[in-house]
Amino acid sequence: MLLFSYAYRSLLARSRANAISVLSVALFVAGGMLGLAYYLSLRSMVLSVPSENIVVVAKGAFAEIDSNLNLESARKVLVLEGVKSEGGAPLAARELVSRVWVTKEGAGHYEQPILIRGIDDHSLKVHHITLLQGAPPRPGTLEVIIGRRVAQQHDYLTVGYELAMPAGPAKIVGIFGSDGGPFESEVWTPREALELHRNMKGSSSLTLVADSAARVPELVDKINASKDLACQAASVAQFRADGAGIDTIARTVLVLLIVLSVVATFAITTTMNAAVAIRIPELAALAAIGIRRGALGRIVLAEAVLLAGCGTIVGALASALAVRQLGYITIGNPVELAMSPIVLVAGIVLGLLVGVIGSIAPVIQVRRLGILEGLR
Repeated sequence: MLLFSYAYRSLLARSRANAISVLSVALFVAGGMLGLAYYLSLRSMVLSVPSENIVVVAKGAFAEIDSNLNLESARKVLVLEGVKSEGGAPLAARELVSRVWVTKEGAGHYEQPILIRGIDDHSLKVHHITLLQGAPPRPGTLEVIIGRRVAQQHDYLTVGYELAMPAGPAKIVGIFGSDGGPFESEVWTPREALELHRNMKGSSSLTLVADSAARVPELVDKINASKDLACQAASVAQFRADGAGIDTIARTVLVLLIVLSVVATFAITTTMNAAVAIRIPELAALAAIGIRRGALGRIVLAEAVLLAGCGTIVGALASALAVRQLGYITIGNPVELAMSPIVLVAGIVLGLLVGVIGSIAPVIQVRRLGILEGLR
């Protein structure tokens, strides 16, 4: 306790000089926590899918919206061995994906367009969709249901509201959830209705259910290796991960952490080296009256940890406030940020670790301190 009390008083005497170190650590912790929160939230959203689901798109397509799936190829895929059947028919959903604007009348500007999915009778079951309010859209109508995230971002989109669509007003009849997945950022309507809005027939993708998760790689390989099918397949989780660039984002967050940690460590090392240089006579005098150099080194370490701790607290509070204010980050699909315990613990550990690493050189200098040289 005496160790930290002495270190605390020493830091107060140099409060202005220590501010830059605290700010550097705060920037490191806040940036690292925000980057990690975004990555974990995106990963959770993208990978929250049934493990037995496979998506089939046109060959060469990188996303459903860019795909124009050949109907004949879709029919051939459905009869492959390993596709789950229900009631004597393959359990699959053939869907059409486009974009729609959901601008409120009289708003005077356009909101960012969101995905609209033309679904079939099996879509809700295939994708494990839960209706939170209302009912599913009826076949042969222009009715729509909207994802939970869409409803949160556009508070005027409620059950009963009518969207202005090319083929006529589309009434919202329900709000659905998909365990936090990307579907919650979409509008769904019967596929025939979307074909009518677009004045064309077709489909973007076919999502089928395998007999089991173990059959997924076999089915994916069979579809991709076939020369008779003008399509390609992947597990839904892998397809989403590739489309969202999960690996690229992970590398970006890692680079961000490394750069910010170097800056924060350099700031603490510079501050502590300067503090030790100024206090050489004081530290030498303490050593002369019998205080061991190891204890003096621990004092320097305690000062660095206290500096890092202050910066960590400031950075953690700043990142929590930023998450609360931002709510969503829209890069492609909107990602709902969440400050999970993992992110908080990681931020605290990394912040304190920077303090420890930044104190190594000053601690070594103090432990090698010569009493006579220091008192001159």
